[in-house]
Amino acid sequence: MSIEFAPLSKEDFIKLQQWLNTPHVNSWYGESKNWTLEMVSDKYGSYCDGLKLELEEMKPIHAFIIHYESQPIGYIQYYNAYDFLRDGYQLKSLPKSLAAIDMFIGEEKYRGKGIGSKAIELFLNVYAFEDFDYAFVDPESSNLAAIKTYSKVGFKACDDQISESIQLMIKPKKIFDEIESLEKKLLASSARKSVNTLDELLADDFKEFGKSGLVYNKRDILSRLPDEEPREFNAKYFEVILLDSCAFFITYTTIESDVSVLRSSIWKSIDGHLQMVFHQGTEIRGIE
Repeated sequence: MSIEFAPLSKEDFIKLQQWLNTPHVNSWYGESKNWTLEMVSDKYGSYCDGLKLELEEMKPIHAFIIHYESQPIGYIQYYNAYDFLRDGYQLKSLPKSLAAIDMFIGEEKYRGKGIGSKAIELFLNVYAFEDFDYAFVDPESSNLAAIKTYSKVGFKACDDQISESIQLMIKPKKIFDEIESLEKKLLASSARKSVNTLDELLADDFKEFGKSGLVYNKRDILSRLPDEEPREFNAKYFEVILLDSCAFFITYTTIESDVSVLRSSIWKSIDGHLQMVFHQGTEIRGIE
């Protein structure tokens, strides 16, 4: 399966007009308009130069034509999600380094063959994840085909669904996804009761500042956690930040028995294995 991306050029406008007027594209992406070549040029002309006007200011946007086996079959773009106003909602509790992705397969005969998901996955790794740590999409909730495609690539519904008509979905870089998975693993009762798992995931010089104010080291954790009562954590708002080439900082919130705790951890690659070297929990209390 040969997939390539060519920067959008004015020579693509005739093909883009054709796609935008195709029923399966027009209903979701074409705003149900009857697109003329002039309308395409007005909207996408500046995209060829990597810019889009927003509130009288030009902001970067990166637009491409998707080629499959050397044939143009669709359109894809990415940009800073915070550079442009969202339609009917605002971004909330999402990572700061966030690329918004828009994409469609314009050629009918190439739909439903898994090309879209392959194209998105390749596009993220080659382009979007070079500039951003997370990718974001917002298909309409009724666009089940798009949601299925994004889910196949690894996009997951956001913790807070703030619009019934829009499905907000997010995907981290692969290494960030691994950090988040390891953090969640340490929240699970099965891991917390396993001395071997704790020993594997915690660095020898591990230190924790507990929400109680107490300080724990690895030996404290190995002797304490396996004997504690099982706990159920509702964890949300994960965000990973790269500190250097082998260190990662993750923040998130847990809710347990109506108590919200802001948590942060530092993970490092030690001898080729990711281990947690620091953790802190701070209870979130309302202002009295």
